[in-house]
Amino acid sequence: MGVSAVNFFFDAVFVRTQGAQFRTPFHQDEPYWSGSVFDTCSTWMPLVPVEQYSALESVRGSHRRAQKYRQTNFGALTGDACDVPNIESAGGDYDIQSWDMEPGGLAVFYARTIHGGSGKLAPERGLKPGDRIGNDFYPELWSR
Repeated sequence: MGVSAVNFFFDAVFVRTQGAQFRTPFHQDEPYWSGSVFDTCSTWMPLVPVEQYSALESVRGSHRRAQKYRQTNFGALTGDACDVPNIESAGGDYDIQSWDMEPGGLAVFYARTIHGGSGKLAPERGLKPGDRIGNDFYPELWSR
């Protein structure tokens, strides 16, 4: 990769319902992340045997293009997607919960739970433009 260190950044698990037949559109991962590229790469790992006709596909050389593309709404592909109601303007019709949490804490919730973030991040939290990852939250996995 030509870098001096590698850090963990993000992981996700995607599961298809048995028999579901819809194509995952070609897309870039970066637009879904909360920052710009920091010499990042994605990995994909099947948890069951996968034949080439149903495996991940990639466009050779496309990483060299400067173009950053808009996010794709994958939920719309399943036919199950609908618009989330405007929770903030519902005037108390919804019981919105949140908690103080410490590093290592875990919030576990059912996958259909409507959730979001207040956007009220303390000024000293998060990454500033130009910051590099490399702390307990993004542990270094390898260095030269």
